[in-house]
Amino acid sequence: MKKQCKYFAGAALMAVGLSANAGSFSYNYVQLGYSSSETKVAGVDIDGSGYGIAGSLALNDTFFVTGAAAHSELDIPQSNNAKVYGLTIGARTALSDKVDAYASLSAIRGETKVLNLSRSDTGYGLDAGLRFAATDKLELGLDLGTADVFDVNSTSFGVSAKYKLTDKVSAGIGYTSSSEDSTAFVVSMRFDL
Repeated sequence: MKKQCKYFAGAALMAVGLSANAGSFSYNYVQLGYSSSETKVAGVDIDGSGYGIAGSLALNDTFFVTGAAAHSELDIPQSNNAKVYGLTIGARTALSDKVDAYASLSAIRGETKVLNLSRSDTGYGLDAGLRFAATDKLELGLDLGTADVFDVNSTSFGVSAKYKLTDKVSAGIGYTSSSEDSTAFVVSMRFDL
């Protein structure tokens, strides 16, 4: 159950992403997301889907804070879900005019219900990544993270792309794979403030 609880809390967070944009990208935004996930538990694939919201605020040119809330439903035959809340502080630095590096530390609160057993836990997450402005409208990203929630430590690797529909609105897609035999595909809409 620990593996299931930890994974589903993590999958819910993937729906919104805890890392703020870096460099010439916006630190001030509201983002809505939807995720579709799959994890292997005892040789059985379990599908899930979730939604979430995140908001980010630049404190200055280097530091940012992000808050997020997400909910995920599991595709197994009883009422099964995960809720997760995160608060992140991070820092970024420009490597060039088109590439930024960032690192962040998150406090994560997870609440799960699996097979009618409820559990909650508080943990942490660490992330580091690169963001690349491929064009004026296209941003690509790489992210490496680790999280410890529900007494399970996992490592994840993610790739993402965001396309600017207007100066203030972007559509995004992302894919994340975790050491917990799990993957998630995410679609999102970001509204820069």
